[in-house]
Amino acid sequence: LVEGTRRLATGDLQHRIVAQSRSELGQLAESFNDMASALHRSREALEESERAYRDLFDNAQDLVFTTDLQHQILTVNKAGLAFLGYERDELHGRSLFDLVAPAQRVRVSETVQGVEPGAPRPLVEAALLRCQKTEAGATSEATFEILSRWIVAGGVPIGIHAIGRD
Repeated sequence: LVEGTRRLATGDLQHRIVAQSRSELGQLAESFNDMASALHRSREALEESERAYRDLFDNAQDLVFTTDLQHQILTVNKAGLAFLGYERDELHGRSLFDLVAPAQRVRVSETVQGVEPGAPRPLVEAALLRCQKTEAGATSEATFEILSRWIVAGGVPIGIHAIGRD
């Protein structure tokens, strides 16, 4: 049982203990095996859910992104990268407000930063800067309607998930 729990703790959810008797230890071994099977099924379901979410996120036709509570960009989907013209690593960790057109930064910042965590998030229209990848570093703007929601873990907001439509 000790070896089984150690293996389970390292992620070996296939390990089973052979119950050699109907004693209390044998029943404990059977319970261990049931628990390991349930954990294995849960992990498979979680992995499938993650694959489905990742597929939806990556292949959505709209700009889809997540930020932390300070509005630092964590993820951007393929369509968002194509809309904006940036590479994934150019956006990761960057402030969302860096992408808002300068003439709109104060308005957008005041609108979204004034929302208390957990409170309803407003619909925002904002012109975002697109990177044209020219030698001169020229940019253009695309106006997006952005709807966002809190990402919540354990009842506490930990980030923001947003969808922008051009």
